[in-house]
Amino acid sequence: MTKVIETSTPASALASTLSSIPSGSVFILTDTTVEKLYLNQIAAAVPQAQCIVLPAGEEHKNLESLTKVWEFLSTHGGTRSSILINLGGGTITDLGGFAAATFKRGIRTINIPTTLLASADASLGGKTGINFCGLKNEIGAFHDPEAVILSSSFFRTLPDTEILSGWAEVVKMALITPGIPYTPQQIFDINPLDLDSDVSELLKIAVESKRDITTRDPHEHGIRAFLNLGHTAAHAFESLAMQRHTPIPHGIAVAHGILLALTLSDSAHLPAASPFVDTANPSVASPLVDTANPSATALLSDTANPSVASPLVDTVNPSATALLSDTANPSVASPLVDTVNPSATALLSDTANPSVASPLVDTVNPSATALLSDTANLPAASTLSGRDLAKSYSEFLKRTYPSLPFTKADAHHLAELMLHDKKNQTAGTIRFITLPTVGYPAITPFTLPQIEATLLPLLN
Repeated sequence: MTKVIETSTPASALASTLSSIPSGSVFILTDTTVEKLYLNQIAAAVPQAQCIVLPAGEEHKNLESLTKVWEFLSTHGGTRSSILINLGGGTITDLGGFAAATFKRGIRTINIPTTLLASADASLGGKTGINFCGLKNEIGAFHDPEAVILSSSFFRTLPDTEILSGWAEVVKMALITPGIPYTPQQIFDINPLDLDSDVSELLKIAVESKRDITTRDPHEHGIRAFLNLGHTAAHAFESLAMQRHTPIPHGIAVAHGILLALTLSDSAHLPAASPFVDTANPSVASPLVDTANPSATALLSDTANPSVASPLVDTVNPSATALLSDTANPSVASPLVDTVNPSATALLSDTANPSVASPLVDTVNPSATALLSDTANLPAASTLSGRDLAKSYSEFLKRTYPSLPFTKADAHHLAELMLHDKKNQTAGTIRFITLPTVGYPAITPFTLPQIEATLLPLLN
């Protein structure tokens, strides 16, 4: 597991971290902006380090920059025991992580994020990559850093746009994490530019929640997909902006992408809550998946949304299609039944009858018995859902973030870019992370016309 170190003295933390990791040569990768501000401070703690400086900006997160890193490592004594320290924002941690993942078939990294965005998102979880052919993160790899050193001391030199960009990822994590001590409205009322205690506290929540999810699902075969709330649209926004040579910050794109996801959540009339959770870890949205197809993300759904069939199957009889529904009489001992064969003895049980083993398994921890419980019996994560949540978030977005540089004429092109992302395609539909209720995300398919029609009112 990646070690996360929160500190007010990042140089000292780096020296201490390196002393505990046997290594060969040490390299520091940064960009021209961070070089002027912090490179001397960090390099002083590692006098033996060799420095690689790239031009600053997302437009340089490309194959040319990646090649420069490979060449420097190769010609300056890089070996399989080397360590690459990525000092900078998301562009540096993404590109540096990918360079490390591929050089000598993988060398170790330490990330020192200098932006709020990278601290909350890019530096954690092991996703690395570069942009290619005008598409965001088109080429990459999973490569976990040895450690991530977080320090809010870097944030005081950030422009407002960078603070807002990072805040979008913090808000995203707060919305998908159940049981946090903030309501959505309290989150939306925070001014991130104040960098006060609430900002720090929510950043800690975001970091811990992301680390928990990525540890449980490191390669995005299940619950890690929920971290993509707002990102399907965001990557399309970023790709079109890059094609027009007018790049927009990742977090600004994510902030607007979240609005599209929340609006779709309302338009699809999703259930007011994800009705089932894994009782082994009730604070986390159910990671139960279709055991016949473990690579698919599949939350449980009840009959409140019959148009979206639950892909979960009866593991006793995997060849059968076994949808789930609540019975009309919840007072019965086992309220879940197999809708394909309602007369059969229900194989599923909730915690009211824990003596009956649930045949569904948690693929993150297959050895655990994963009983199901109804969230109606759990503390409500939020009173906001559907239209109220989308409206409240829209008001927050308008007063906090700049608008997108697109018009209604771009709606079709943007929807097509979302469809292009192969991992989001399912039989011609686009799989969106939706949020029926705060804290309980879901995956819902939409057609291209549905996306375009929902996107139109959100553009200028």
